[in-house]
Amino acid sequence: MRSIRLVLGLWALLWVTPATAAVEDCLSSPFSCFVVDFERYAQGTGFLDLDTDYGANTERLVGGQVEVPGLTISGDFTPRSGEKVYFGSAIDFYLSDPDCCSWGGVGAYVTGEDVVIATAYAFNYGTRALEAIGTKQTDGRNVAGSGLPPHFNLEFGDWGLGCESDLSCSAQIVKVEFRSALPFAIDDFHYGGPIGIPEPGTWALFLVGFALTGAAARRRVLA
Repeated sequence: MRSIRLVLGLWALLWVTPATAAVEDCLSSPFSCFVVDFERYAQGTGFLDLDTDYGANTERLVGGQVEVPGLTISGDFTPRSGEKVYFGSAIDFYLSDPDCCSWGGVGAYVTGEDVVIATAYAFNYGTRALEAIGTKQTDGRNVAGSGLPPHFNLEFGDWGLGCESDLSCSAQIVKVEFRSALPFAIDDFHYGGPIGIPEPGTWALFLVGFALTGAAARRRVLA
């Protein structure tokens, strides 16, 4: 188990985004940090595969679409970096296969016309269901001219800054929902920290499945 986590952690470090002032804690993590500023996605793209796969797992961002404030959308949704944001009123970040992994921290910088509420979820391996583990919200309307600063950081979890290894840190986030009555923009979306690995019982099921698959293949060859 330790060797699996070590390999995953080292692989993740190869994908670290160059440091910016946006997400110091995430970028300071001794494990991994992924920062999405949306610049590489085409305007209008809605379904985002974030390309940080572990096995069958994929991190995804859905429910909104990539826009260029002042050009493709009106309103004062100033990007925190670059020119693009991810824009909508019901945005979800999730792991396609919660059996695979979970993350220690997830966050986004939010600028909206109304209060934005974010809810983080973990995966209960016993009940096979998502469980809410925390809720946070912005202070209110924070577009330019509102009197509140833009880019409110809605962030959950632990980047593992005080941990000796990811084995000693908490990593349980598999989904975060962002909701508001009016459209909002997120920028510099970030996730990382310790990588959560399924419980031993789950790995045992995986190994049994691999063994059965191998046995079936061997029978076909012998036949």
